[in-house]
Amino acid sequence: MKKILKILLIVFFCFVVAYGIRIFYGLWILRHVSSGDQLKIARSAYESCLARGEENCESYLNRGIKMSLETQKKELMDRMLDENNLTEDRLLALDMFYRYCRNEDEFLGWEEAELYFSITNNKEESGELRSEAAKYLLQTKTKDETVSKLQKEALEGTETSIEYKRAALQGVAGLEDDEAIDALIKALKDETGEISVKAHSALIAMGLKIEQRIPQFLEISIDESESLLARNNALDIISSLAKNYGIKNQEAIEKLKSLIKHPHYVIRSSAAEALKAMTGKEYEIEPGTQEEEEELLDAILF
Repeated sequence: MKKILKILLIVFFCFVVAYGIRIFYGLWILRHVSSGDQLKIARSAYESCLARGEENCESYLNRGIKMSLETQKKELMDRMLDENNLTEDRLLALDMFYRYCRNEDEFLGWEEAELYFSITNNKEESGELRSEAAKYLLQTKTKDETVSKLQKEALEGTETSIEYKRAALQGVAGLEDDEAIDALIKALKDETGEISVKAHSALIAMGLKIEQRIPQFLEISIDESESLLARNNALDIISSLAKNYGIKNQEAIEKLKSLIKHPHYVIRSSAAEALKAMTGKEYEIEPGTQEEEEELLDAILF
């Protein structure tokens, strides 16, 4: 009897080992085939599961799709890093890789950031590829202090290209910390209209997080050395805070009153609008000219 039991145990053990080897081999095969083949295998397993009348067959598809997406990311990395490929193909792979990453997480992961860093810093790489990698690094939301510092420095840099500033502004706008707000306020005064306008939109989107910055916006709005666009944007932010959150700042009211007789129509009209939002009162101002309005439009466009 003991001998029979021993034989049965050995047979059972062999069966378990064989089954384990089969599972392990199947997983190994699955991980070492292309993403397209992984989907085919997952679909085949799903259909076999249905044919057997089992439940939760969708789990085969879910696992297959997840594994296939990971494999596709690796395949794209290989394509973009292979210098034998055409630049156009590598750029396409980089773009698809970025999109896959954003579908998984809005924040920049370390592995992804490291990849962009390596491409950007490789002086032997294609200029187009380095430029695209740098933009992805600058424009993506991040929790990494090193990357966020780089984004802020790029936005504040006087020699940063417009293309990189545009990307950095997008990244900094997603940070919403005090240093990011400082960088956006500085960008509000940027000589390029597009950057000033986008900084204005990013600051307004932060809502009450910028309430304590009203004195800084006031300082910009009354500073005659600042551009017309920067001053108008600063006044509009104050107006937006008052309209959306019922903010009534007495210091702001007094300083804004000094602007309703400003020689430029854009300044006095924006000041009157902000005062109305804070006090509920209408303030009469001298009408402006078409040239004055066009001056603001030109500043936005150029």
